[in-house]
Amino acid sequence: MKELTFLFWNLYKKNLVYTLKDIIEYHDIDIIILAECTFRTEELVYVLNENEALYFPENGLANCEKIKIITKFHPDLIVPIYEDKRFSIRKLAISNNESILITGLHIPDKSHDDADNQLMICQRLRDSIEKMEKAHSVDKTLVIGDFNMNPFEKGLLSAIGLNAVMSERIAQTGSRTVSNNEYQYFYNPMWSLYGDIGNNVEGSYFHRKNANLPWNVFDQLLLLPSLVPNFLKG
Repeated sequence: MKELTFLFWNLYKKNLVYTLKDIIEYHDIDIIILAECTFRTEELVYVLNENEALYFPENGLANCEKIKIITKFHPDLIVPIYEDKRFSIRKLAISNNESILITGLHIPDKSHDDADNQLMICQRLRDSIEKMEKAHSVDKTLVIGDFNMNPFEKGLLSAIGLNAVMSERIAQTGSRTVSNNEYQYFYNPMWSLYGDIGNNVEGSYFHRKNANLPWNVFDQLLLLPSLVPNFLKG
């Protein structure tokens, strides 16, 4: 599979076009996924393409309120196949015979929603992904975005949610059965950001008021087991 680089950022409605430009160019990002982006994506594409036309703006079919996606792929190659207010599922044709599903999402935080409603969104997302995988004959899916949950919360861990585990070994077993229903695993590598052994920080979001857990990991990447061998760690 072609090596791909991703950037996700919840911009919190800030116009950070030139900061994004610096990051994208420095890391040679292929796929940019933005939450709470209030500027027109054409603005970012314009500054990115000043010296060479590399990036394409949002596909005209994309209608997700919370997620904007800019890529190096022509819009014919990365097509929205399912969207709602909170997430967008795109099918990316990497080659003539290989495609993956890329899902960008932004789940509301607990000041706007409670844990049960977050779980319901995760259930709806899982159901939508499974339907799209079947409809488009794709078995490689990744989910990236602002979950507004830590990896250990039920929306991510629950079998009826995203069933996302910290262990690559467990994820590679494929699925688990709960109450006679089979649930496919996602692998969540973001657990590795916790703690200070080998990390420059102890999470990705610091919230001083929570004395027991000041560091959180809300922005996460999930992979179906079929994509785990392609994930470059570090």
